[in-house]
Amino acid sequence: MSRLTPLLLVSLLLPTAVFAQDFGPISSRPRAITLEQGPGGPTGYFGAMFGWTLPQTPWAAEAGFGLGATGWQVALQAKRFFQVGNDGSYLTLQAGPSLGMLGKPLGTEVPTVHPVEVGNDTIYWILFMNAGIGWEGRGAWGGIMRVAAGAWLNVANTQADLCLPNDNAPGPNECHPMFAPSGPEVAELRVFPWVAVGYGWAF
Repeated sequence: MSRLTPLLLVSLLLPTAVFAQDFGPISSRPRAITLEQGPGGPTGYFGAMFGWTLPQTPWAAEAGFGLGATGWQVALQAKRFFQVGNDGSYLTLQAGPSLGMLGKPLGTEVPTVHPVEVGNDTIYWILFMNAGIGWEGRGAWGGIMRVAAGAWLNVANTQADLCLPNDNAPGPNECHPMFAPSGPEVAELRVFPWVAVGYGWAF
């Protein structure tokens, strides 16, 4: 029995040591709401993200919604925090899918060129897989500032077919606007970098 006593003590104390860890503000204020903006980010040009840090862990799950070149975007992200010092500063790694949707049922314009016809009840989509690295600062009062950079992989889509691949019409048009890419232009890319900045509050 004496040989089993140290093993028994370790088996009892190890879970306590693991679950007693303090990861700073992400532990004391596990829920977060942030406004996100940036070209190509998981929630598009601008959007909002809700996050929840799993109890007594450095992991968080985030769900977001926004608007980008590919239309309305919804995103799910898993985030890993790496605490830097004791002042609420963290390095972050994140990954997860985003879905962009264009269509008349969603109230969004659908860029296309003749002879491609747009269905009145059709939603054109693009599925991304995102990965990024960043920094996040959290104040003791709950304020959040974050910045991240990464890239997405075009997994599958139906938006690329809205515009002809060899469309050489002079000047800007619905498929090739002057100041920002259209959804079909984005859908023709396989990989693309993104940057996102966020501000919010944790509670």
